[in-house]
Amino acid sequence: METLLNILTNSFFAYILNGTIVVILLCLAFRTNYIKNWSNNNLLSSIVEKNSYKEELPIVVLIPNRNEKRIGDTLKSVIKQTRKPKHVVIVFNNMTDNGFSEKITKKMLEISDLNYTLLFMENNPNLKSGALNFGYSWIKENLRGKDYKYICQMDSDTELDEKFLEYTYSGLENNPSVAAISSSFVGNPKLIKKSNILYWMQHFEYIKYHNSSVTKEINVISGTGNLLRIKALEEVSKEFNAVWDNSSQVEDYSLTLNLKKLGWKTRKSTECVVYTDLMPTVKDLINQRLRWQRGTFDELFKRGFTKATYVDYLKEIRFLLMTFFELSIYLILLYGFINGLRKYNLIFMIFPLVIISIYNLYYAKSLPFKIRLLILGIFPLICYNALRLFWWFTSLFTFKKIKWNE
Repeated sequence: METLLNILTNSFFAYILNGTIVVILLCLAFRTNYIKNWSNNNLLSSIVEKNSYKEELPIVVLIPNRNEKRIGDTLKSVIKQTRKPKHVVIVFNNMTDNGFSEKITKKMLEISDLNYTLLFMENNPNLKSGALNFGYSWIKENLRGKDYKYICQMDSDTELDEKFLEYTYSGLENNPSVAAISSSFVGNPKLIKKSNILYWMQHFEYIKYHNSSVTKEINVISGTGNLLRIKALEEVSKEFNAVWDNSSQVEDYSLTLNLKKLGWKTRKSTECVVYTDLMPTVKDLINQRLRWQRGTFDELFKRGFTKATYVDYLKEIRFLLMTFFELSIYLILLYGFINGLRKYNLIFMIFPLVIISIYNLYYAKSLPFKIRLLILGIFPLICYNALRLFWWFTSLFTFKKIKWNE
């Protein structure tokens, strides 16, 4: 460690390292703004002229639900949309809450002006993907002939921004080669208000991820909320025998890769926002991320290095290197402070920390002050980045399906 600190703070290498950090972060910030502007300008350019009328949109909202207590808030966000869907389909999946969620659902829908259908599945071994495929089959058999063009698939613990359907509908109408528009999901504001550091760190991670894309083509259509073109789903169903892969732990990622394989494009807009639940404990968070990460590895290993997956392989490498690099910088600086600054060049010790902090604050500029203050501290970021590396490496050696309540 002593030798490493001397190299990082008292050599020509220190100039190269710090200069490289600045260039990389500036390039990422520039690229982020370029992608964000490109995405929004191309997807949402005709909202005003196309949405001057107020009739219902040719959209079916599909929600799989298992014992979700917050289903009322989810449905309220659908009811409050600036452009209403034609139909709402809710699939009750392996319910064990003695009808609690069903009662809330019926109460909310009965006081709304939405057309809706409630479907029930018992002993469903395929969980969320099974519920989604069941709902899709019902829609195809009962509603397909009524000019329904799109399916808004969302989780039962998700709340849509009030213009979500309006924005995503405009995006697909204006871009016939695009099969799906994914949401930018962030933490539920009700949870962010709570004094829970774990909530804050997850929210910051989501904000940073969804504002730092480096390609126009997204790697996953987020299952938290999206709008899907039914024509594209029919092609997937015909080619792969199901829309959502029942064998996959990440059915949304599998669907994304299948759409790309068939030549469809996928997009995300920072204007299409949904608000999702955050994990309340470290145990829940690790379990959630192990499932996501292992499922991602399964899909990549199964499909190999192809035109549809090579960017995702590079993103996994980038995640590993950037997280390890940032954590290493924090630990090295912490060691230097603990063991005395007199031995080292103070400027070269502080400069990487200042640059990374500015980079983090750039993405946190719209967040509450308490979160911005938190991410300036070294210790919370060290702990969270250590967690991220833990579930990344652990998932490499996890070969069974991760149990999840869905």
